[in-house]
This record gives sequence, C-alpha cells and structure tokens, in this order.
Amino acid sequence: MRQDDMLKEINDKREGFTTLCLEFQKDINMGKDDELGALISEKELLENEIHLLDEKNNALKTSMLAFVEEILEDLHRSNSVTAVFSLAYKLQPAIIFINEVDSFLGQRRNTDHEALTKMKTEFMALWDGFTIDQNARVMVLAATNRPSELDEAILRRLP
Repeated sequence: MRQDDMLKEINDKREGFTTLCLEFQKDINMGKDDELGALISEKELLENEIHLLDEKNNALKTSMLAFVEEILEDLHRSNSVTAVFSLAYKLQPAIIFINEVDSFLGQRRNTDHEALTKMKTEFMALWDGFTIDQNARVMVLAATNRPSELDEAILRRLP
C-alpha cells in the first residue's frame, strides 16, 4: 500500500469518526438518546442524594459531638473518677480494669475538650496516690490494641 492510499484511508476514518460524533451530539441535543438522558438524570438524582446525605452526616456529627461533650461534662461534674478510686480503696485489694484505655487516656491534644483534660489529670493524680500510699493494695490494669496512642504519662504508670 502506498503512502497516499494510507493517508486517504486515515482521513476517511477520521471523517467517519467525526461524523459519528457530531450525529451523536445532535441526538443528545434533540433528546433522541433516551439511555443517555436517563443516565444523566440518574446522575443528577444521585448527586442530590449525596448532598442530602452529607448534610445529614454533618448534622449527625454535630449532634454526636454535643452528646459526647454533655457526657464528658456530666462525668466531670459527677466526679466518677474519684468515686472509682475511692471505692477501689475501700474494697482493697482491688483491681481497676480499663478496657480500650486508648479511648479514655489517649495522648493529650490541644483539641481535647476541657472536661476530658481535667478527667485525665484527675485520673493520673488519683493513680499516683495509690503508688505513694504504702498501704494501698489497688492495681490499675489496662487493655488496648493501640498502645502507641496512649499518653506517655499513662505508659509510665502502667505496670
């Protein structure tokens, strides 16, 4: 096959492809392609649904944060940390077991809620009281799958 024949064949294929694309575009503009119209319509519906789900997700996050904040403040007000240590001291020998300790005594961050920070500080201070008191027979035992997320002060206190 000669070069001229090859160029003519390539140009013919290019023109045929361009013609098909233009016809397809005309069909879309005139609304003749029902499948494509249905897909575009469904795409818009799905995008709207995603937007609504995002709004619901944000509302849920906001309400969950408010709920957690309320719980933390209630815990701090009720002084439950002090109650746990006081009860353990009265019932000694005793073990205070904390499962998933990383969720409660994880690394301190600037973004922590004030009540959580106070609770961690109070917990560690009360724990130190057991290590200082020679008569105390209370042990704090903790379990976690994420030891790297624990606060260093907590790691120093663990047996």
